[in-house]
Amino acid sequence: FELVNAEIAPARERYNEIMADPEFLEAELQKGAEKARAEAGPFMEKFASGPLYTSDAAATLLPLACA
Repeated sequence: FELVNAEIAPARERYNEIMADPEFLEAELQKGAEKARAEAGPFMEKFASGPLYTSDAAATLLPLACA
């Protein structure tokens, strides 16, 4: 136990520091959300404008899905 406890002590200390500062935690989460949106935005635009999202594609695929 003591060996494991000593090994993870730095990570536990950092965790406790972060959890004690909700403003820091929220700022870091917001940074991550901005980064995720920047990465996902172009993909989602490309995906949303793809052939499966057009009314013609839906009209063609719907009868196949119901068969």
